Amino acid sequence: MKSNLKLVVLGIIFIYLKSFPVLAQNKLNEAEIEHFINSLPQIYQLLMQSDSNSQALPNAKYDTEQSNIEESFMPMTDMLNNAKLQPSFTQFKLIVHNGGFSSPDHWAKTGDDIMNAHAAYYRKRNYPDTSQLIIDLEQKLSDIKSNQFISSEQKNVLINKLEKSIELINDPNYNGEEYISMISPYIERLNSLFEEFQ
Repeated sequence: MKSNLKLVVLGIIFIYLKSFPVLAQNKLNEAEIEHFINSLPQIYQLLMQSDSNSQALPNAKYDTEQSNIEESFMPMTDMLNNAKLQPSFTQFKLIVHNGGFSSPDHWAKTGDDIMNAHAAYYRKRNYPDTSQLIIDLEQKLSDIKSNQFISSEQKNVLINKLEKSIELINDPNYNGEEYISMISPYIERLNSLFEEFQ
């Protein structure tokens, strides 16, 4: 039961991150995946240091509402947008450039595509038959609609995300097979990074 719930939560967190038709326009390649994985620890360390410094400054600009990856369709783009508000953004750009990217936007787009490929991998592994995933998500949707212990705002956000997830899974253009194959050799390294950053 707990394990099934965990799978549903994984689906909620990752599947809706970005629609497959958008991903299909952005072709990942192995060099970009390597560059992203190698740059992420430095970026994360820089942003954590900047975040800590910003929280200590009363007039510092920081978009805390966009800092939660679970709330976003493009988590790395959101990370970049927050980085642009930090005094350390010059250093951010240097890390990205030295990491093999043409620009911070290129880094963020690549990261968003990798996150979506990662989601497609786990969707395929945990739910080879997408009909069961849809059943689970529809049950979760029903549970959220009837939940009286969360605010209307939180409820609307979750309902919207679940409905988008179900719509995406039902899209005949969505399969992600090419990206599953591309990301598979990097899954363990990505998981290790994501665990470290939690």
